[in-house]
Amino acid sequence: MTTSRTIPPAVYCAERRFDALIALEMGELTVAQVAEASGCAPSTLYLRKQTVLQALTPKRRGPKPGRRDLLRRAQDAEQRAAQLQQQLDEARSRAERAGTLSKRTRLAL
Repeated sequence: MTTSRTIPPAVYCAERRFDALIALEMGELTVAQVAEASGCAPSTLYLRKQTVLQALTPKRRGPKPGRRDLLRRAQDAEQRAAQLQQQLDEARSRAERAGTLSKRTRLAL
């Protein structure tokens, strides 16, 4: 048993439009002949061609991050690193003090 594969109607219409554009670009037929064969107005072919060209044209890159923005972000990161280092030093000193107090209490006992 063989099964037939069907495609959605939108895909079929898109393929027909694409075939019409290819026929137009091949230069074998005139715009009027291609439009008549595909069942659309000649202006529609030109509009579709423009749409395809816009879709295939690479877009400009977005703006690069500014130098000031990068410097600000670096300064923020350095400040955060300094804060974390200070918190670590404070925690170490508290831990050392807690250890020395327990030694003192042990000696006193």
